[in-house]
Amino acid sequence: MRDLLSDDREALRLANGEIESMEQPYTTLSERRDLPDDKVIALYSANGWSAAKKPQELLSALRNSHSLVSAWIGEQLVGLGNSLSDGYLVVYYPHLLVLPMYQGRGIGGRIMEHMKLKYRGFHQHILVADGRAVEF
Repeated sequence: MRDLLSDDREALRLANGEIESMEQPYTTLSERRDLPDDKVIALYSANGWSAAKKPQELLSALRNSHSLVSAWIGEQLVGLGNSLSDGYLVVYYPHLLVLPMYQGRGIGGRIMEHMKLKYRGFHQHILVADGRAVEF
């Protein structure tokens, strides 16, 4: 089985903005920006993020991110990450969330690896974390 982040970049299959994980076939990563508002807010609420209390601002911010990657199991949004970037040298990763019941299964890591692959060659990769953040 081929790894998504192997040197063989053809393992990263883009079709209609979706990438199926080779590690866990039931988890799909997507770069679509038309995420269902209620599922995004539910994800942020489940993780206790205060941004869920400002839904319009949150949704606008995510849709205007340089990159937005979501993780799905069937129709369920289980994770999300975004980036802010100048497009050439620097990329920030401010949001990375996984539904609590799916944490510890590598979903957040796959989201980050996908974004790191997209921004390979950039000089600075900056992960923004809360003081209460846990390792992933």
